[in-house]
Amino acid sequence: ISSYDVSVVVDPGLAGTASTASGTTDVNLISADIFMNTTNGPLDVVYTVTPYIGTCTGPDFTITVTIDEAPVFTGNLDATVCTGDAIGVVLPSTDDDGDAISSYDVSAVVDPGLGGTASTASGTTDVNLISGDIFTNGTGGPLDVIYTVTPYIGTCAGPDFTITVTLDEAPVFTGNLDATICTGDAIGVVLPSTDDDGDAISSYDVSAVVDPGLGGTASTASGTTDMNLISGDIFTNTTNGPLDVVYTVTPYIGTCAGPDFAITVTIDEAPVFTGNLDATVCSGDAIGVVLPSTDDDGDAISSYDVSVVVDPGL
Repeated sequence: ISSYDVSVVVDPGLAGTASTASGTTDVNLISADIFMNTTNGPLDVVYTVTPYIGTCTGPDFTITVTIDEAPVFTGNLDATVCTGDAIGVVLPSTDDDGDAISSYDVSAVVDPGLGGTASTASGTTDVNLISGDIFTNGTGGPLDVIYTVTPYIGTCAGPDFTITVTLDEAPVFTGNLDATICTGDAIGVVLPSTDDDGDAISSYDVSAVVDPGLGGTASTASGTTDMNLISGDIFTNTTNGPLDVVYTVTPYIGTCAGPDFAITVTIDEAPVFTGNLDATVCSGDAIGVVLPSTDDDGDAISSYDVSVVVDPGL
C-alpha cells in the first residue's frame, strides 16, 4: 500500500484530537493519538481508511478504537488526627462520576520526626489499606504524612490524587509535682503550663481520689484551662498518720490528649492537745509543768513554739 486517506468520527465526551490525512504515506499517522475519557463508560474513535496502490483506490476499511474510562477523583480526603490514633482514612470506592474504582497504587512520604510506618501497595483492592495507620508525633508541632494514590478502572489509570494526614502532637509530662503539706494548709500545686518538650498545654481533665479520714473537697474539672485549679485545695487530717490526695491529670494540646500523670499530695497530721496542764504553785517554787510529749492521738510531738504572758507584780 503506497498511501492512505484517513478520516475519523470521535464520540462526544472524548477529549483529544484525531489525526487525519489525504494521501499520507505515514503508517504511524494515528498510532500516537491520545484521548481522555472521563465519562462513566467506554467511548469510540472510528477511523475510516482508504488505501492506495499508486493511484488505484481500494475499498475503505474502518479501525474502531475503544477508549475505556479512567477514574477521576477530586474529593478531599485530608485529615488531622492526634498522635497515636489510627488515621481512619478510607480510600474512595467510586470516582467523581460514580464509577467503581477497581484498584489503587498507593505511595507515601512521611515527615521526619514521625514514628510509624505508612501502608503502601501496588494494585490493591483494599479501600481500608491506610485507615489503620498509626503515627506518633513527639515534636513541638504538627507533622504530615502525604499519600499519593493512583486509581484504576480495570487497567486504566486515572490521574494521581493526594491525601495529606496531619499528625498533631500530644503533651507528655513526666515531671514530679508531688507535695507534702500540713493539715489545713492550701496544697499550692500549680498544673504544668508546658509539657516535656516545652509545648504549651492548652487544657486539662482533672479527677481525684481522697483518702478516707481527710476533711475537704478536691477540685476536679473537664477541659479546664485553669493551672491553679487545685492549688487552693485545703484538707484537714486529724488522724495519727499522713494521708494522701491523688489527682489524675490528662493534659491536652488542642483536642489531642496526652498520657495521664498523677500528682500525689500528702497531708501530714498536726498535733491536737486538749489536756489540762494548768497548775498552782507557791511563790519561789519551780512551776514543774512538763510540755506534753504526745498529742490526743498518741502521736509524738516533735517540737514546740512557746509564748507567755506574765501578770504584772510577778
